[in-house]
Amino acid sequence: YEFKCIERTPLSDEDGYDGISFFFPLEGENNVYEIEKMYRKQLPFGFIPIGDVDGGNLLCFNKTTGGIFIWFHDQQDTNIYIVNNNMYDFINSIEKHVMKIDTSGIDETNFSEELLMAMKEFKE
Repeated sequence: YEFKCIERTPLSDEDGYDGISFFFPLEGENNVYEIEKMYRKQLPFGFIPIGDVDGGNLLCFNKTTGGIFIWFHDQQDTNIYIVNNNMYDFINSIEKHVMKIDTSGIDETNFSEELLMAMKEFKE
């Protein structure tokens, strides 16, 4: 799934979309509370991680503004990007990702015998 951010991020595609991997659960392993505790000293004050976006970065809820942001773990200076001003608009912006593949330069595809055998064994 993907969503279009208000502010383009370093991982946004050419149309300005970013992908979401998953939302953190409220219970069980890797829940919101555990993840928040793990990143508390790295995230800006008031940011609660609510999901994992492509590249292992975090989707966060800002307790002060109610906005949704992406926090990039491997950037030093500007590492917070606004996704939406509120949760309602964010949820309504999520779309099913349609992968665009350019096949215009492909004439034919060949697979090795080893790969074909492995695929056949996997299927059985």
